[in-house]
Amino acid sequence: MDIGERFRNKWSLIPDTGCHLWTSVSIGGYGVIRQKGKWAKAHRLSYELYKGKIPKGKCVCHTCDNPLCVNPDHLFLGTHKDNMQDKVRKGRAFTGNQKGSANGAAKLTEAVVRSIRGEDGTCKALAIKFCTSPMNISLIKRRLAWAHVE
Repeated sequence: MDIGERFRNKWSLIPDTGCHLWTSVSIGGYGVIRQKGKWAKAHRLSYELYKGKIPKGKCVCHTCDNPLCVNPDHLFLGTHKDNMQDKVRKGRAFTGNQKGSANGAAKLTEAVVRSIRGEDGTCKALAIKFCTSPMNISLIKRRLAWAHVE
């Protein structure tokens, strides 16, 4: 099976957004696929399969801001600077002032943090339940993370 066929079997359409959500392996929040014995980022492969070669020094950016999206219509080329400016323009950049779910990098919400604080169990068990790390659970429980949440 060629890489294009393997690629097409590893995403599903999200009708509300039009995103092609990567359903296979992800690393660091981005979909990945084995290509020539190495991990390749799925969104970059999508761009190459459907739009063409990626020039040296260019990033493949997302108009939808979903790193698991591989829809070629949601991908565009830019420099690292372009990508960072896009992030700031869309309010997803950490400026030091955003707390909690207002922070573009937040994976949890205030409601989830309250639930975590009200739950009993080991950090490992709670991490699995709330899809985060045991260290993050520990920091939340000790109010060293999400300290603004009562």
